[in-house]
Amino acid sequence: MSEKSKQKCWDKFTSGKLQIICATDAAGMGCSIPDVKYSVIFGLPSSLSVIIQ
Repeated sequence: MSEKSKQKCWDKFTSGKLQIICATDAAGMGCSIPDVKYSVIFGLPSSLSVIIQ
C-alpha cells in the first residue's frame, strides 16, 4: 500500500469516517484516539508495550 493510501485511510479512521482499520502494531504507536473501544491482536505481540499502548 502506498504511503499516500495509508495516510488517506488513517485520516478517515481518526476523523470517524472509517470505523474499522486493519494495521500493524506500528500504526498505533504514540497515537491516542479516544473513541477506540476495542483492539484485536492476532498472534503474539512483539513486546508488552504493544498491549499497553
